[in-house]
Amino acid sequence: MGEPDAADGHAFDSVGDLLAIAALTAVVGLFVFVSPLSDTPLRPVVSLVFVLFAPGYVYLSVLFPKRSCPSETADSASATEHSDGGLGSLERLVFSFGVSVAIAVLLGLALGYWFPGISRSNLYVGLAALVAVGLPLAAKRRSGLPSDVRMRSPHRTVSIRVRSALAGQGTAANAMNVLLALVFIAAVLSVGAGVESSQGGEVTELYLLSENESGEYVPRNYPETVSRGGNESFALGVTNREGETTTYTAIVLLQAFEEDDGARLLVSETRLQTLSTTLDHGETERIPHHIEPRVDDRSYRLTYLLYTGEPPPNPSVDNAYREVHLWIRVSSPGE
Repeated sequence: MGEPDAADGHAFDSVGDLLAIAALTAVVGLFVFVSPLSDTPLRPVVSLVFVLFAPGYVYLSVLFPKRSCPSETADSASATEHSDGGLGSLERLVFSFGVSVAIAVLLGLALGYWFPGISRSNLYVGLAALVAVGLPLAAKRRSGLPSDVRMRSPHRTVSIRVRSALAGQGTAANAMNVLLALVFIAAVLSVGAGVESSQGGEVTELYLLSENESGEYVPRNYPETVSRGGNESFALGVTNREGETTTYTAIVLLQAFEEDDGARLLVSETRLQTLSTTLDHGETERIPHHIEPRVDDRSYRLTYLLYTGEPPPNPSVDNAYREVHLWIRVSSPGE
């Protein structure tokens, strides 16, 4: 096992950053699940910092428990850092962003395969679970190293570099590291504020589910071919994110297209049925229904157009509030 942090007398220095990540994870959970906090402009900012930083930082701490060690020359002012299997503070900051993005993308793909739609709650639960697994692993990896090489919480190093830069005593590299870190933080906060201002809150979720062999509705294994006059079962999922009770109407269309000089032209359209539901804010409903195409044999786009309230006289993708579709081929029975 590693030696205690006798040099500075603070065991907190070895795990302080990990405790901060744990606290950030808990705070983001409050912003995700507690209604008064989930509706504030601060939620997307805090959530974005968590998504773009926490997972990557934790797993970099698992993979690289060492810190960059100073290599001093005769003149201490010219001390530089070498990696020796470790990462510096700026390297961890930058790589944490990249690794976090990769983790979030892979998790999003997994959630999209196993669940009908990606919501903020299941994305948070997935990332929080990964962080919860990684934190003790990172702490264990650090504890197995000598205190003079193990990664320490960067709060002390950052504060020293900031004070040195302000006092004009630090090196140009230190000042540049501090400046880049501040620019990175400002960029994350700006993106979070921009997401909130551009969206003005969350939007209604719309997704299509297919019935599997056991009678469950799942977001995969969609039929590619449907027999003319046959019966295919689907469920249209709607989640209200409007902040108030809302009535939704969905128009189900079977649309045929033809190619003309590289452009796709709508040549026929059959209105199959109309679905409707009224949901409170945050409520989800899956509307089961059957598709019985009675059209010519060819490829069609099965299109669902969602509207709040009554739909217009001529519903289309252009005037729909939300849209989801599936390409199928209608064939003669027995083919």
